[in-house]
Amino acid sequence: MPSMTLNSTGRPLLSLVLPSPRIFLADGIRFARGLQYEPQETLADFNQRIQRLEGLQHINGDRARLLAMTVRKANTTLEEYVEAEEAMKEVALTAGAYREAVEELAALGLVTPHTNMNHPSGYGRAIATPNAFVQVLCQVEPHVDLRRELGRLLAVFPKTAGTMIASTPFLALSIPPPRVQWLMEFLRDQELVRIWEGDGRPLWFYRAELLVKGRLALRGE
Repeated sequence: MPSMTLNSTGRPLLSLVLPSPRIFLADGIRFARGLQYEPQETLADFNQRIQRLEGLQHINGDRARLLAMTVRKANTTLEEYVEAEEAMKEVALTAGAYREAVEELAALGLVTPHTNMNHPSGYGRAIATPNAFVQVLCQVEPHVDLRRELGRLLAVFPKTAGTMIASTPFLALSIPPPRVQWLMEFLRDQELVRIWEGDGRPLWFYRAELLVKGRLALRGE
């Protein structure tokens, strides 16, 4: 879970760690193959282990609060952009502080900003990247087991090569649709799956295919 302390003004200072998303992916692949996690551990144990890993990058302060906000938004709605005014109000940022936080998060590959020269900050909104979503979600929503959910998504695919499937079976997994969308985009960025994007609801993709890299991973290769 994220750590929370107070700064000199008494304002909460949020700190997030940025573990490699491959930590989640490796266990997800094991789950999809019908194997147990190693070592066997509860979700709470796993989250605590992540916090204790050495050499992890940390972000804190305004950047952490803004990133946590973008990840929460992506987890709850397909309208996953966080508007600048919305973020500035919730995180209590000036236009200059918002611009600085957005630019630093973008440089770290954690958000994708959209410029708006009519806004005092120069940016109109920002969106979490799929990697950042996986890295941060379990810190702001500690009950979510992304390893298991990634495994369940991968297990939907048929094992035969070149088979495209509709998005409907992914909705039957009882994973919230916004999270399905984001995790599938993460698997796409990891080159395990291909998704065909559309403008439909409740998902932004309408079919998907397991790629060669994904088939090899599920075979343990």
